[in-house]
Amino acid sequence: MELPGLKFGFSHDLLQLNYEDVILSDAVLDRIADRARLLAVVGPLPVGEQFGDNVVGEALADLLDAIPEPVDKEIESFLKDVVLALFDTLVPIGERAGIGRRKGKGFFLTETFIGEFSERAFMVEVSERSDVRFQFFSALRDAVAARLARNDPSSIKYADVFALFLMNLWLHDGSLKHLEDLVYPP
Repeated sequence: MELPGLKFGFSHDLLQLNYEDVILSDAVLDRIADRARLLAVVGPLPVGEQFGDNVVGEALADLLDAIPEPVDKEIESFLKDVVLALFDTLVPIGERAGIGRRKGKGFFLTETFIGEFSERAFMVEVSERSDVRFQFFSALRDAVAARLARNDPSSIKYADVFALFLMNLWLHDGSLKHLEDLVYPP
């Protein structure tokens, strides 16, 4: 995140430090998690650009509206990189839960977590291709919640946002389409 965004985020308690990483404050992460939980239940499932707009953007809207006369350059810088801060915030949660490990700028799932997700994901038969993505999300959310409950119970409230985070990583690296094609060939 650039200096104006950092200044804005720290001065309004939207960011905090976690060792060398700049992460979202607990209040911001809780708002994002609440929004993700709502969308996971009522839909639509926010993947792709919708993740940043529907989950992160809308969760921050109330917080940002309460800030008197923000400096445009600062708020633009903050918003531009807030999803990167979310990545840096969620990765340690995933590591504590044994879901995956950070390697450089990536997050790679453990084999045991992949097995737990696969057991859930491939048990359900889908009749339409449009159902595949939601079934994967449901299986992923269940696997994430089980891991968090077992290894990091205080973070269970982040299961929905973490599952959406993983779905979006898979969307961007092509894994999601590959998984969908396995279950429901084109």
